[in-house]
Amino acid sequence: MNGLIIKVLSISIAVVTVVYLIIYKGNTMITKIFSVCIIAAMVIYWIVYERNTRKRKKQELQRDDYLFAKENDLPLQINWNEINDFLSDSGYGVNMPMENWFMMDWAIQPCVENGIKEGKFSMKGFRVLQALSNDMKHIFYDVRFNYDRGPDIEDKNRKYEAVKKVLDTKYAGLSEEVRKNIYDQFVKIYERKI
Repeated sequence: MNGLIIKVLSISIAVVTVVYLIIYKGNTMITKIFSVCIIAAMVIYWIVYERNTRKRKKQELQRDDYLFAKENDLPLQINWNEINDFLSDSGYGVNMPMENWFMMDWAIQPCVENGIKEGKFSMKGFRVLQALSNDMKHIFYDVRFNYDRGPDIEDKNRKYEAVKKVLDTKYAGLSEEVRKNIYDQFVKIYERKI
């Protein structure tokens, strides 16, 4: 609402100024050019202002988008025990490089392929792992927050808060031990990055 009031006031001032210059200062060429310049400046200002406003709003929305909350990317009736067992099994999930397992593409990991072939892991469970991996990558690489320091400034504490929140809501079916491990590894990798 405030933005609309400011916009109306500034346009009104510009129009009044232009009319004053044309009517009271004579109809000279310089006056006409000056009037056109004022209007052009206002138009350019509002184009830039609107674009920046849209960008800022998008960043503000993205600030709360850390949940990447697409519940529909998870299959129905998930067997969380299967996933917990898989990630805790020394021959499968734990056998992967623990410092970055959640950042990998699960589709090309031999332990996942073997787990599916041997019937220890279902395609439904695989889809959950893919969604989890995508969410972690989203938080790690893409989510940035706009604070007073300027646009696109990463805030690691908010990233860590984001990981906790997404694990405790969307992936609440994972055991506390597995969720803690994912969180700890995320922090470990992110601290290295920065």
